[in-house]
Amino acid sequence: MSCRQTQRDPRDHGRLKRQADKTLSMLIAANGLGCMNTETWGVCHAVNSRVADLRKRSHRITIKSEGHGVWRYRLEPPEPPAFPAVKEKTTPSTSITSSSDWYECSAGKPRPSADASDDLPFFSGVPSE
Repeated sequence: MSCRQTQRDPRDHGRLKRQADKTLSMLIAANGLGCMNTETWGVCHAVNSRVADLRKRSHRITIKSEGHGVWRYRLEPPEPPAFPAVKEKTTPSTSITSSSDWYECSAGKPRPSADASDDLPFFSGVPSE
C-alpha cells in the first residue's frame, strides 16, 4: 500500500453512509436552492467526500463557489428516462382493419388457418386425423 492509499476501517462504513444520507436529506430539503458547505459542517466536515459518495449512488450534485471558501452544493433533478422513439403503426388499407378479430387488427393480416399448424416441427411425423 503506498503512502497515499489508506484502508478504511469497516466500522466506518455505517457512519459514512449515515453522513451521506443526512447530507442528501439536507440537499433535498433545500428544494434546489442548495446548501453551503458551512451549513453541512453540522453533519461532517468532509463534505466533498460525502458528495462523492452520493455521486457514486447516481445523484447529480453541482458545486458552485460563493467566494471566500464558501461553496454551494445543489442537488439536480434526476434525468427523465430515455424511451425509444415510438414508430407509428401503419395499417394496410384492406378489410382487415375493419375486422373485430384482435389478431387480424394487430398483425395486419388474416389469421392463419388451422390446417397450417400440421406442418409445425412439433407435429412432424404425427398423422393428421
